[in-house]
Amino acid sequence: QAPRGAMPRDPRLHDVRDVGWLGLRAVARHFPARGVGLALVWATASCLALRARPSGAAALADWAEDHSLAPSFTVVGGFLFVLLGSRLSLSYARWWEGRSAWGQLIYAAIHTAQQVRHTLRPGPERSRIVALLCVFPFACAVHLHNLGREHHLREEVDELDLGAAVLAHIGPGDLAAASGGDGAWGPHYCLDAMRGQVARAFGNPETLSLPPAVHGAAFLALDGSLSQLGLVIGIAIKVKSTPTPPLYDSWLGAALTLYLAMAPFVLYTAMGLLAIPTASVIAAALLAVLHLAHMLQDPFDYDLGTDLPLYTYSQLVQAQVLATEARRHMFGGTEQGGPGGGAPTDRLEQERMTKENRLCSRLTPPSRRGRLIRESRSAASDRLHALLAHRGAASSPRRRTAMTDERDR
Repeated sequence: QAPRGAMPRDPRLHDVRDVGWLGLRAVARHFPARGVGLALVWATASCLALRARPSGAAALADWAEDHSLAPSFTVVGGFLFVLLGSRLSLSYARWWEGRSAWGQLIYAAIHTAQQVRHTLRPGPERSRIVALLCVFPFACAVHLHNLGREHHLREEVDELDLGAAVLAHIGPGDLAAASGGDGAWGPHYCLDAMRGQVARAFGNPETLSLPPAVHGAAFLALDGSLSQLGLVIGIAIKVKSTPTPPLYDSWLGAALTLYLAMAPFVLYTAMGLLAIPTASVIAAALLAVLHLAHMLQDPFDYDLGTDLPLYTYSQLVQAQVLATEARRHMFGGTEQGGPGGGAPTDRLEQERMTKENRLCSRLTPPSRRGRLIRESRSAASDRLHALLAHRGAASSPRRRTAMTDERDR
């Protein structure tokens, strides 16, 4: 998509051929050049000082030759690697949680659209619910991008992202509220508006395409789907708004600085001037992993290499919701394919339903089948009682017991 406003909108292309190129761009963009440059300058100055032995560094060089820093270097390195590994694992877990939450949002939105399609007849309530359901993922993307951002950099739900079928039932006030213009959270405005439309639809039984006996269950199912949408956006907001503790990053930065400061003195005694590029490579690797950990903890931004394409996913949800609404057949439903609704479209299907209704009317209690079963059981019981009365006096207790068991069976 072309850049709009102050920030770009998902510039990446979802093509397998572009993955390698985007990965190289991300590596070049996020390479910790400043930190590696400082580490290179420090390693060069330290190694040259140890090699030249000027008056100010002679005592330090003699002390470094007599005292090995390798044990301390190993201890600090082990502490650093534990902290760095935990930090990267924690950041990746947060990234995966955000990805999973957005995947659940996609599923819940499509599932809700199918429920609305099978529950409500075509009308203004259903059309508005579908339109709000299409706006909902864009409102989520805008809200996640705007969290922690200054006011002049805030985004809004753009009409260009929505189709004509959606804009026909959504006004400028709805778009402003979905963008968080009134201070409220845009996704929850969409959920509140959809709940209002659902309540209005269930208040008028003529708008429902289900039998009255299941209206309560259908209402609870729709409300549960809307609650699921609210739950997943809540998880995404939690991932966006709760970073890792600053103290953890402070200790990690201190351990990394101490480790890189000791590296030239430890490596010079074994490698000489080769310690300069070695220390630089170590610094580049550690700083790159630390920067990757910082980037992974927020998957809802604009980075090409780590962040999720929220607007691309939102367009996917909109396309699937509209495709669900445009279907002409409901498998197992009672709505006609056209806008009129209310009757089966096929003559054979109508005959099949008539036969099923007749069969159900015959089998509903009290039914003929039930009377026959009860009459046959009563006749069998009477015959057994007569048999017991005829043979009971002359029979032994064991035989009476056997006949009683037979009667019970």
